[in-house]
Amino acid sequence: MGGMYNVLSKLVRNDAMKIDPPEIYNWRVFLLACASCFGGTLFGMDIGIIGGVITLESFQK
Repeated sequence: MGGMYNVLSKLVRNDAMKIDPPEIYNWRVFLLACASCFGGTLFGMDIGIIGGVITLESFQK
């Protein structure tokens, strides 16, 4: 079994981990989830910053 499965099986204690195949818990899935979270964070920060800038009176002129 993979290393990620061993780590998650120690952290998560529910029945879903028992019926899921251990092959779905690998480093590629973990890396994709981290990259997606990071991308979502950057997108949210970008929208927040640009939204504040375009409402400025000096920008609208």
